Amino acid sequence: MLINLSGVDKDNYTLSILKSLEKHNSGSLKITVVMGKTAPHINSIRQFAKTAPFECQVLVNANNMAELMAQSDWAIGAAGSTSWERCCLGLPTLLLVIANNQRTIAEQLQQVGAAISLHVQEIDTPKFTECVAFFRQPENLAQMSEKVVRLCDALGAKRVAQHIEDLTKNEDFANIRRATLDDCRQVFEWRNHADIRQFMFNTDELIWENHAAWFAKQLGNPDFIMLIYQVNGVAQGYVSFTRQSENIWEWGFYLAPTCSRGQGSRMGRLALAWAFAELGAAKIIGQVLPHNIASLKLHEKLGFFRLPEKNDVAQFELSLDKCYIKKQFHSRFKIE
Repeated sequence: MLINLSGVDKDNYTLSILKSLEKHNSGSLKITVVMGKTAPHINSIRQFAKTAPFECQVLVNANNMAELMAQSDWAIGAAGSTSWERCCLGLPTLLLVIANNQRTIAEQLQQVGAAISLHVQEIDTPKFTECVAFFRQPENLAQMSEKVVRLCDALGAKRVAQHIEDLTKNEDFANIRRATLDDCRQVFEWRNHADIRQFMFNTDELIWENHAAWFAKQLGNPDFIMLIYQVNGVAQGYVSFTRQSENIWEWGFYLAPTCSRGQGSRMGRLALAWAFAELGAAKIIGQVLPHNIASLKLHEKLGFFRLPEKNDVAQFELSLDKCYIKKQFHSRFKIE
């Protein structure tokens, strides 16, 4: 029999199980207990195993769980995600519900005859004794094993991967990366385009030599960060973050003049997620000229709070503790 109640078992339910088995004439059992290396009660389990009336080995941080499951006739385990691993190997199990989020798994497996479920508080009760007696009957184990093995075919990960691929194969892949010297010319051409210059505080065309020197210098400036937004590996936008204080950064951005519609919010989400995660920013601020309607709408769409204007310039701020940018988008898009 295999006993595994998660890696930690902070309440030492494992010892309660062993003591209950000790009471119920379980001398012929051969038990393997598996615990995580951070489990706080390893010593008490090892101490019990030394004098147990049945054969009992205690393994810590085992790396051959599949083998141990395959070698076992039945198991006592928590009704967590390991339940599906046991199903994959056709292992009949007495499931113990340790947390509320395990109830659904336990109920569903019991409903189809793939396990018997008990609440962990029922370990030292007649109900537990009845369950142990059930699992010690070979014909019961054989019948349950047949039902268990039908549930999982070990191809679930492949199905999930295929489903994700099907969902995303028609979508463009977008990411944010740090700017390099190779981006200097592209950023220069974007910045000097009339469609972009009209929304700049300085609408003059840049001089290449001055821009190249400035760009090279800023690459080494820890208080001024330049990012490039890419779609399918092609640069499509520029974002900068300028440090205002320790955790406050001001951002600026523009898309390539030829960029398709709808990329602004995508670039914005990626850039903000990057700033909160990589710069440790607590607040991002932005300034927008009143005639830049698209940027005004984008700031509002991204969740920025609009402040009173200064010198006829719209002021925005976004605080990490008042938004979900980092949580939502750091995992959704690739951030380098």
